[in-house]
Amino acid sequence: IQVRDCVIHNNRRNNISVTAAKQFISENNRIYNANGAAPEAGIDVEPNPSDGWYCEQGSILNNRVHDNDGGGIFSILSLTKEMLIKGNTVYNNGIDGIFVGYCDSNIVDSNICYSNTGTGITARGTTTSSLTNSTIVNNICYSNTEQGIYSKWYVQNCSFIGNTVYENGQEGIKVFGDGYAWDYNLIQGNNIHSNSQTTDNTYSNLNV
Repeated sequence: IQVRDCVIHNNRRNNISVTAAKQFISENNRIYNANGAAPEAGIDVEPNPSDGWYCEQGSILNNRVHDNDGGGIFSILSLTKEMLIKGNTVYNNGIDGIFVGYCDSNIVDSNICYSNTGTGITARGTTTSSLTNSTIVNNICYSNTEQGIYSKWYVQNCSFIGNTVYENGQEGIKVFGDGYAWDYNLIQGNNIHSNSQTTDNTYSNLNV
């Protein structure tokens, strides 16, 4: 399933919902202004657990995702795996720019995430389910209201490499295990500077 070169906007729920698919592609689309009924995301990859079907081996490439009342690009639930989110420009969304949660083997690569009301990129598990074997690499996150990159709860065997993170409202990169197993992860080669813009001298560039 391929969705290319479309303008998708002003839908009352999500602009794109993917609930069961293999090797789907969303590429070179302009996706904006989802509003009215939660989750109000630009692209929401969220399998229906009652169906037991996966969303896997999908590619979200070079889209412009902006001004949605919810998040920009969401990839969530344990039935999601092997997603590639690359080269997208994600900005002015009402929650996080990109959210990858409690799924397996994702790559979030070379995206630009700025001026989102939440974080630039969130990569997190829950208190019972893990985000595993995923890579957050070579992204640029700036001028987001909260963190540039935020990782929370059960996160295992993930890498945060080569990202540029600056001028965000709170921390540049925040890691928050909160008593859960945030372990066997790697933070390497990131350029993190000039954060804590909301309240000067309050938040750290890197908070583990």
